[in-house]
Amino acid sequence: AVAFIEAHRDEPWFLHLHYDAPHWPYTPPPAYLGKVPAMAFPEDSMARAYLAEAAYADDYLGRVIDAIDRLKLSERTLIVVVGDHGEVFDHAHAQTVEALHQPTLHHHGWSGYDELLRVPLVMRMPGTVPRTTVAAQVSFVDIEPTIRELVGVAPRDGARGRSLAPLWRGVAQPERPAFVEGQDVRVVRAGGWAYLRRSDGRLTLDGGQRVVRDEELYDLVRDPGEHDDLAARDPVTLARMRALFEREAPTPRDAPVAVVHLRVAPDERAHVVDGTLQSDGAISLRGVAGAEASPVDAHTVRLTLRGAAQVDLAIDPPTAKIVLA
Repeated sequence: AVAFIEAHRDEPWFLHLHYDAPHWPYTPPPAYLGKVPAMAFPEDSMARAYLAEAAYADDYLGRVIDAIDRLKLSERTLIVVVGDHGEVFDHAHAQTVEALHQPTLHHHGWSGYDELLRVPLVMRMPGTVPRTTVAAQVSFVDIEPTIRELVGVAPRDGARGRSLAPLWRGVAQPERPAFVEGQDVRVVRAGGWAYLRRSDGRLTLDGGQRVVRDEELYDLVRDPGEHDDLAARDPVTLARMRALFEREAPTPRDAPVAVVHLRVAPDERAHVVDGTLQSDGAISLRGVAGAEASPVDAHTVRLTLRGAAQVDLAIDPPTAKIVLA
């Protein structure tokens, strides 16, 4: 990255620099473990290794920023640092998503709690972006409109996000609900509340208890750790968040998307359909009911449908070949 910046210092450039740390498996260089205080997460060595990987990435990102400063490019270089997700380290959220055969502890993608959703977002451009903290809730969809405004590019028609610049200029704006999609879980977060919905709510909790949680509701002000599910006890807020969820759920994009629906019709006989679906395109789960779907990689899903069951998968691009074995 530093070599790239040095080579292009006298011309406009764009650099997307992707660090994979911190990420499973947590194997930081030993020197960085010493940078994490021993009192941090004493009950979970995985969490300490995760923080050491964060320190490792932070060190090397700092070297890139130092190079930009050394080359006197800071005032005309917009730096955006963003994390894509957190990980589950709260043992109260240790679950196994039965439809996917996936544990949530020390992982991401199969839960939608704040420890996954609240991630770093830092923008730096001395002389343009002030040193301040924005307390308002924002979302990844706001990053593109912000970059466009700061570099003088017209807004994109139909963009869901809004520029963050008015927020650091002190301009009051209505709260922006945040909508998040994972594997078998979607979340809307607004007004100090979080509403989670699963297409298949079968979970096995740490300790072996089996529960069904198709939807969850949390008061983030009173219960920031999201330990007290109010879905069954606060019908008024639940109805409001359900309605907000329906309004905020993204509509399908204009370009065609291939959605594959696998169905087993009800019958008095016991049917089991078991196999692997592969594609040369990317496969993502849209919904699971009465079935199990375990992503193997971006192009492969292991499937088991028992009795009356269904699995919905999106294939991108829509022309990609699909093989069910």
